[in-house]
Amino acid sequence: MAEAWTSSKSLKELGGFKKSIAALQDFKEWQKTKDWYSKLDSLHISQTNKSWAALSFNDLKISQSSFNTEKWKNIEIPGRYDTFNDWEFDGAVWLRKDIEIVDITADYTLLMGVIDDMDAVYFNGKKVGGLMGSGHHQTERVHAISKKLLKKGKNTIAIRAIDSGGPGTITGTLQLSNKNNITISLTGSWKYQPMAEM
Repeated sequence: MAEAWTSSKSLKELGGFKKSIAALQDFKEWQKTKDWYSKLDSLHISQTNKSWAALSFNDLKISQSSFNTEKWKNIEIPGRYDTFNDWEFDGAVWLRKDIEIVDITADYTLLMGVIDDMDAVYFNGKKVGGLMGSGHHQTERVHAISKKLLKKGKNTIAIRAIDSGGPGTITGTLQLSNKNNITISLTGSWKYQPMAEM
């Protein structure tokens, strides 16, 4: 890893890096990279809470129960969500879980543990909470779920989580409960899809 931070002059002195240095200095290789990036949409985010709150990927259809996640990978939560195919990244991911609810006579409390760093949480397509901006990586997420949002049978919880640096994790208690002593654990397998890389 140190080679990436070492000057080409020092690498030449060490020896064994001639081919790598030549490739880095090859204009054609730089142009290939530039062309590849030019095909991707990109956004500039200033590091203010207001900018994070306004972030949009035109992806809210993913929060809807009807959205097809059949080809998504599975991930175990609680745990890290910032890896994909053994590759660590900073950026935005979607996580979804379908749950069965029998009792729809009372409001529920959704405990989503601590999400490092930011999140937007949706229940059956309606945003029920989330924290955007810096300084929320140790804050427990507790959301009220009105019984008006509940459906007997399948219900969908969707989270757009953003890891802005370091390990991206969801830790702590993950459950849905109501005053009728109904508790549904949300620990285990979730559907998972990266959305954007920083």
